[in-house]
Amino acid sequence: RLRPGPRHGTPTGNRCLCDWRCTAALKPFLIPEGRSRSVLPYASAVCFADVAEQSLFNNRELLARLKKPFAACRIINGAAENMEAERDALNAYFAQYGPLTVSVLGVGMNGHLGFNEDGVSFDLDAHIVPLSETTKRVMSKYFGEKFHPTHGISQGIRQIMAAERVILIANGAHKADIIQKAVTGPVTNSVPASVLQNHPKCYVVLDEAAAAKL
Repeated sequence: RLRPGPRHGTPTGNRCLCDWRCTAALKPFLIPEGRSRSVLPYASAVCFADVAEQSLFNNRELLARLKKPFAACRIINGAAENMEAERDALNAYFAQYGPLTVSVLGVGMNGHLGFNEDGVSFDLDAHIVPLSETTKRVMSKYFGEKFHPTHGISQGIRQIMAAERVILIANGAHKADIIQKAVTGPVTNSVPASVLQNHPKCYVVLDEAAAAKL
């Protein structure tokens, strides 16, 4: 197994904008010396959008802003014709390079991590997931009426829990209820983010509104 150096996973979409603000502040004790090897977004929506359109946000808002580029990047292609092959490629990445050094995650309104929706098995590796109705409604703000994603590809809970360090980020009063359940409630797959209570090095980064019920 190759261990090329620090491996950093980041969310796709709007969360990646604050991802780097969080990790920059925490970098002294989160990331060992040296340049990160790769960016691995935790999930990508499956729809019929053009591949360039799918990757535009990550390239414009994340990769293009880096003063020092990553040595390599691995971005899940949500527009791939063969979703099973894309899932297998994600699992092959972990098999080749090992767990992530730092995995940055957002939490969904229903407590999902990546596209690990409520009811997910904690023993899964990367998989194709039918999106919940809650997630579909949230996704509509990214895709509008043009696309209607029904499935997602996500690293599995087992791969998330194998990361050396995990950062869970959330902002806004609309996340206060689910953050309370994830952080202080029972560990249950009905709130997938609650499994992070069992991670030995999980950091929860919130604004005041999201932390209001803790």
